[in-house]
Amino acid sequence: MQAGSLERRLKEELSIFSARSGFQIELQCEVDTHELPIDIEKELYFTLREGVLNAVRHARASEIRLSLARSPSGYQAILSDNGVGFVVAATEGSSHYGLKGMKERVQKLGGTLDIASAPGKGTKIEIAIPFPTT
Repeated sequence: MQAGSLERRLKEELSIFSARSGFQIELQCEVDTHELPIDIEKELYFTLREGVLNAVRHARASEIRLSLARSPSGYQAILSDNGVGFVVAATEGSSHYGLKGMKERVQKLGGTLDIASAPGKGTKIEIAIPFPTT
């Protein structure tokens, strides 16, 4: 993965998913991706890609929104969809490798991944990654 390519790669992936599935996809990037350390950029890319794939495969959503922003303490990504949703507690400790892998990637960076969802209410995933300490 080339440094500074997060926004471009996400746009490419999202346009492919949109063309294939007819999803309405919105991407807002308020982070200069050239400022992201390559390890954060790489893990964020694979985490967000997995989240989008989950929405495409399982949520039966028609809209997906993804935003990347800078917060006072680090970076924040929010991925939401208007799909079928699910009971978050039912996935804890289960074999949902996609969600588990997403959490592990974010935790490796010292960040947090929170999932809010309910049947019929869509899903919202919030990722917070602190600025790296030097």
